[in-house]
Amino acid sequence: DKPAVVQKKTVSGLKTYNKIGNFEYTGEVDNNGQPDGKGEAKFEDGRYYKGNFSHGNFEDEKGFFQFPNGDTYEGTFVDNFFGTGTYTQRENGDYFVGSFKDGNPEKGSLFNSGGIKLEDIGQTADNTGLPEQPAAN
Repeated sequence: DKPAVVQKKTVSGLKTYNKIGNFEYTGEVDNNGQPDGKGEAKFEDGRYYKGNFSHGNFEDEKGFFQFPNGDTYEGTFVDNFFGTGTYTQRENGDYFVGSFKDGNPEKGSLFNSGGIKLEDIGQTADNTGLPEQPAAN
């Protein structure tokens, strides 16, 4: 016997919300009408998410998020938050590759638009998380 294939219902223009805010959703939903599966969220302030949802929340191994200013994040999402991925600044093309905690870079490297490493974040020689101090002359 083959397992039954569950056909997810797809909606378009559903007005809904999660802890990130109110958004218009297009994509798959669960039996309760919550975003669940592949979909897109468009927020009133211009933020945009495309990726996987789990019972209304952003949960993905390779999701995409764009801010109103054009900055983007591509990578994992865990309970609506950035996990590990790449955050790119639209203004200058600089980008951070690494892990995030509470929406902020936690550990990784910052590069310029040409791919030259500018600095390491959260990984120093003494593992304090603080930048290394310049040597005394």
